Amino acid sequence: MRELIEIFADIVDENQIIAPTATIYDSDGQLIKKLTDGLPAKIVFELPVNSPWFEMEIMDERIRQTVAYKA
Repeated sequence: MRELIEIFADIVDENQIIAPTATIYDSDGQLIKKLTDGLPAKIVFELPVNSPWFEMEIMDERIRQTVAYKA
C-alpha cells in the first residue's frame, strides 16, 4: 500500500489544476475562498474554529468535508 501512495504522490503535482473554478464555504455558509483561476490539487485556507465542516462547490456541485481540530 505504501508503494501505491508513493507512486500517486509522484504523479500528482500540487499545482496541477483539477477544476476550472471552485468556491469554499464554512458551515455557516460564509464564503471562505473563491478560486477563479482554477483549483489546484493542493490548497490551503483557514476556517473559523467553530466550523465542523466546509463545502467546496465545483461546477455547481457541493462536496462537504468534516474537519477535526487539534487541541
